[in-house]
Amino acid sequence: MVQCPRFLRRVAIFLAIASCAWSAETTELTLPQYIDQLQQYESQVRALAQNPQGAKNLHASIPAELSVNTLSGRISVPTDFLRDALIRFQETGPRVKPEIISTLIQRLESLCAEAAEYQKPAGIPDDAKTRLVTILSAREFGQVHGPSALELLRDRLLSWIDRLLRKASPHVPEVADLGQIVIWIFIAGSSALLAVWLYRTSRSRISDKQREILLFSPSDKSWRTWLAEAGDEASSGRWREAIHLSFWAAVSKLEAEGVWRPDRARTPREYLHAIPASSSARLSFGVLTRKFETVWYGTAAASADDYGQFVAELEKIGCR
Repeated sequence: MVQCPRFLRRVAIFLAIASCAWSAETTELTLPQYIDQLQQYESQVRALAQNPQGAKNLHASIPAELSVNTLSGRISVPTDFLRDALIRFQETGPRVKPEIISTLIQRLESLCAEAAEYQKPAGIPDDAKTRLVTILSAREFGQVHGPSALELLRDRLLSWIDRLLRKASPHVPEVADLGQIVIWIFIAGSSALLAVWLYRTSRSRISDKQREILLFSPSDKSWRTWLAEAGDEASSGRWREAIHLSFWAAVSKLEAEGVWRPDRARTPREYLHAIPASSSARLSFGVLTRKFETVWYGTAAASADDYGQFVAELEKIGCR
């Protein structure tokens, strides 16, 4: 009989605590009470600058959401931003804490301002709808529309990346548009890879374009014959063709002398690289190769002077 009142007192205390906890989670606020609650949170957040240890108790006192009764109905305001920031505040170092406090204060002040604007009576003129239709029908609003499917997808992707980064490293400081920064880094990397691929592809195509496959090795025809054919073209004023044939006269001359092994599929540049560095013909043949590539593959205009300079270089390697 003595223990019964004690048991009943314990039950009463438990029910009172549970009732308080339940009411803390479900209490509905009026709009002024909601604004006052936000201002209290703002004051408590400011106090964390002097008393960081208070973050734990403040976090425990904040419900998962605030329920606000308005003329338009009940509105639930999630407090995840505040609760998550307080957790980060407890886990981060002293250098990051002021930034978290500043961000929270700005967010709470913004919510207070929005709530204050919401409770102001809106005076709507009788002709408001007509005026709105007239304004929106103007040409400058013709392209105005809501977010497209691509924009919605982009926002979801950015949000997913941001959550992924936060989950992977909770200690990462808050950075505005962190997900968008990651997206731009990915785009820049992809663009660089694409540029490298295009460069290599274009180089490969240029190399293929500058490869003239003959039906026989240049040395199968005497360099004198090549040179005579070039002279015939020059006498008719066809300087480009004359330079073309003169180049193969030089190749035939060096190939006949054993400077390299015959290969019909070589490019002019590969012929140049095949000449030993110690060879006296390397310098003149380099001049011939560059001039030939410019005129024959680059389709540059050729003149009698160009052909005369070409012949002068030919003589330096023995084509006289």
